[in-house]
Amino acid sequence: MDDGNKISNIIPAELREMMLEEQTAMKDVQAFKVIAESRGRVAKALKEKSMLFHSYLESSDKFLRSHLGSRVHLVILYADIVNSTRMSTVLPLEKLTTILQIFAQEMTVVVANNHGYILKYVGDAIIVYFPVDTAVDFNVPSERAVVCALHMLLVVEHGINAIFKQFDFPEVHIKIGIDSGESAIIEYGLVE
Repeated sequence: MDDGNKISNIIPAELREMMLEEQTAMKDVQAFKVIAESRGRVAKALKEKSMLFHSYLESSDKFLRSHLGSRVHLVILYADIVNSTRMSTVLPLEKLTTILQIFAQEMTVVVANNHGYILKYVGDAIIVYFPVDTAVDFNVPSERAVVCALHMLLVVEHGINAIFKQFDFPEVHIKIGIDSGESAIIEYGLVE
């Protein structure tokens, strides 16, 4: 008998169901909070025309430097805006720039809230990683990456796009990929 069946036999079905409902409700509350905070930041950025945000690249750099010359197991997440090339040909530069900056700002916040690291920003994309401590558990960073991706989708659909409509900006949609594996941490050059 596996542990799951042992737990099922110990906890009555009604209690298990109630626990699952509570867990779902807690996740819903967290999702509403993420969306509400995103809407507030996006509205403020558009009203004040202020797009400066904290990139959290310092913590990523510190992690990578501490692992130079070694192999590290990472869960990697890649998110980018769908049809951004087309947008770049039809939108005024100011609007396009605003969209890209708000996207980067909001995805950065989601990543930070899910214990991820920003590897880099590439045009309309963000590349993120979640280190795997193989001595502990592969599931934790994998779950963080999946939750991060789900929050990214929620933020874009219900946070960013909701406010973009109010300010006459086009909706954005994103695609996300997640992969994992061993990565070599290599320094290619020195920045002074």
